[in-house]
Amino acid sequence: MGAAAIKIEDRRYSKAEFLELYPKLEGKYELHHGKIVDWYMLAGTSEPHALINLNLGGEIRQALHGKTCRAYGSDLLVRIASKASYRHPDLTIVCGPTEFDKVDNGRRMAVTNPKVIFEIMSDSSEKDDCGEKFAEYRESESLKEYILVSQVRPLVEVFCRHDDGT
Repeated sequence: MGAAAIKIEDRRYSKAEFLELYPKLEGKYELHHGKIVDWYMLAGTSEPHALINLNLGGEIRQALHGKTCRAYGSDLLVRIASKASYRHPDLTIVCGPTEFDKVDNGRRMAVTNPKVIFEIMSDSSEKDDCGEKFAEYRESESLKEYILVSQVRPLVEVFCRHDDGT
């Protein structure tokens, strides 16, 4: 069946249904509270976003060289622990063994143990990046840093989880 034949119904999908359907879809999609959403419609992808993402990824890759951490681009899904949600962060760092979602059935598409997540904000994505998306990412016990990078002004915001969980 070709990608054009895949129809996304306006209904709630389980995690298992989403991960089964995901490789058959053309493009990138996220699962938000059971609803399948086109990632490109959300991301506000633009030339500045693409340039920042590539440069940031290159710098992070160099900084992690020889360490037990790995950087992943936006192709990797991050599972939101308590919700029927999967997100495509702009950049994700995982340290130690990568833990994949058990619902994924060995396809290795979705991780459950991000240590650092980067989102590159545009004017249109800033509210979600600072709001609902940040709240969802905080549910991951492994997450130690959430880093927001503005593509419209010189601004980087770093949110750190301390050892006591705050």
